Amino acid sequence: MMKNLKKIFSSYDHKNLDYKFPIFLAIYVTLRLLLLNFNSAEIGDFYSFLLLARDITTGKFPIFTNRLPFYPLLLAIGLPFLDGVLWGRILSLVFSVGILILTYKIAILFSANKNIAFLTVALLTLNPIFAHDSLRALSEAPFVFFVMLTFYLYYRKNVPWRGIFLGTSALLAAMTRFEGYLLIPAVLVGLIVQKRWRDISTVLAIFLVPVIILWGRHQILTGEPPLLIQYLPQILVGPRMFDLLPLYAMHVVFMAGFPLGALWVYMGLKDGLSKQFKQYLPLLVFLALELFLIYKVHPAHRYFNALAPFFSFFLALGLLKEYSLKKIHMLVISVILLSFFIYGSLKFQPFFVVGTIFSAISTTIFTLLVIFIMVLSSKKINFAYFKPLTVFFVVLAGIVLSTSIVLYRQYDYYTVTEASKFVLQKEGRVAWSDETGVSTWYLRERGIGLSEDLNDDEQWVWLKKNSVDYVLVTNEYNEGAELTVVKNVQYRSKFRLVKRFSWNQDQKIALWLKEMGILDEKHMPVVHRDFSEVYEIIG
Repeated sequence: MMKNLKKIFSSYDHKNLDYKFPIFLAIYVTLRLLLLNFNSAEIGDFYSFLLLARDITTGKFPIFTNRLPFYPLLLAIGLPFLDGVLWGRILSLVFSVGILILTYKIAILFSANKNIAFLTVALLTLNPIFAHDSLRALSEAPFVFFVMLTFYLYYRKNVPWRGIFLGTSALLAAMTRFEGYLLIPAVLVGLIVQKRWRDISTVLAIFLVPVIILWGRHQILTGEPPLLIQYLPQILVGPRMFDLLPLYAMHVVFMAGFPLGALWVYMGLKDGLSKQFKQYLPLLVFLALELFLIYKVHPAHRYFNALAPFFSFFLALGLLKEYSLKKIHMLVISVILLSFFIYGSLKFQPFFVVGTIFSAISTTIFTLLVIFIMVLSSKKINFAYFKPLTVFFVVLAGIVLSTSIVLYRQYDYYTVTEASKFVLQKEGRVAWSDETGVSTWYLRERGIGLSEDLNDDEQWVWLKKNSVDYVLVTNEYNEGAELTVVKNVQYRSKFRLVKRFSWNQDQKIALWLKEMGILDEKHMPVVHRDFSEVYEIIG
């Protein structure tokens, strides 16, 4: 088995080894190690996964859970030895490095060109969505790794036990995030075209048997069908929220991380498909299904992670290949894309520019410089200096966008984390009402969370019934039940504010744009005043 695995991944020509990629990878790992504790807290569902991982370490897997098992299992491995947050960040680092290696190898398989492969990896690391999410302790990094591994195993020639490895990799992706199920139709389409019937049966057997067992367990213990089965009809035929279409379009068009990126992604995709359509077919099926799923569910940035490596490849391919469009066509498309970028950044605040007006302005300037170079170029944009200058500005924009979004999101959940750690040092029971999962993780042995909507009188009775000594309230993420009794005039004398934690992310440029009438209150998520407060019950 180990000999076969070594054969699969030993594809370097050691006599003609390009050292740019290993050096780049070493620099990336060094930077990531330095930034291991850069974020003040984690986001998303991470703390819920930690709680599930803690249960797994005690030999339990909760019956009523919609969480997939593989990521909590990975977290459970390190929990007995390391802090849960630190271990989650280490996992993200390891899988992110694996993603870069697999992206490089797949780009080599597609293009047979190390320059394109190297540029692909460089552009991926600078992609705002990948740069932010890979730095976080999230399930995205392991999921994208198994997506890339599945496609690498599919496209790599002479893979021993191909069906076994393909089925296992796709299964692990599906057991990490629900989008992993999309790999099966994508891979099967390719195997059917190649008439690899034995691999088809092997992949289906390895994938379906564990899935059926897991689904059966859920059905028997809960009496309800698995979450995927419940949501599938809604995803396929349910209504779409058309007010989110512009945001969806923004993420798709600018997924490559540069305002004009879609232009070169299109040219790279066109160049690849014109030569190797059958080769790209499984990948195209996966991309189409993923985009459809995001369209039907929600255009959240986390759903786009699996697309980032492939968009980066087609962007690199388009940048380094001969351009197939005339100058006038490229200029018109470039102006349209830049206009959409400026308008969408101000109006819809997509993830990659949210709160970072400076980065949006800088990127706009870089784009204008590229368009200016186009104007100076000949009819078919073939001046020798155009490509390197364009690549330079694309990379520069990637650095600005990715750095600014990482810096801006550094203090997400900062106040609720600090408040939780602070009240943990106090004697007595604690009540909280936030949905971040932070309080539940840190205070799980010390108190109780409010899980139902109660009026202020009922909340006071609930606090006294549960012998609560301290109350933690926050505005970081609190869309459910909220402990409002602490602000009620009737009960104010019964609470003493012990400490307030706050973090202001004021964007003066955004406020100026609001005063000018360019932005309205509805589209001002760039201004955050996060706070968390700890109260002592004295009445």
